[in-house]
Amino acid sequence: NEKLYNDSKVKLDDKEKILNNIKEKIEKLASSNYLEERKLKELENEKANINTQVKVYENRKKLLIDLQNEYEGYSFAIKKLLRESEKNIELKNKIVGVVASLIKAPAKFAAGGAGGGYLRPLER
Repeated sequence: NEKLYNDSKVKLDDKEKILNNIKEKIEKLASSNYLEERKLKELENEKANINTQVKVYENRKKLLIDLQNEYEGYSFAIKKLLRESEKNIELKNKIVGVVASLIKAPAKFAAGGAGGGYLRPLER
């Protein structure tokens, strides 16, 4: 009986070692999984932030294009003249454009109104 007891004890110890080894592996995998999930969430947040920035830039671009197409910032008479020149080829051939679109200046000067109200259409 004692031999049977010792054999059983050895088998039990072996099984416990195997079980402990499996538990350690599970803990390592769980820890690794947690870290990978955290990295994934960080990347998803970063992607969402980038997508938001892209949408902001796309909306800003659309707004600026709309403002340009509507001749925003020009007086009523200038807007009317420019719009009419889009329809009338003879008039379009006589207009070069607005002075503001013909002037190239460093960006530090662009924000001011360097030309003031004098940036009007030029005739050929």
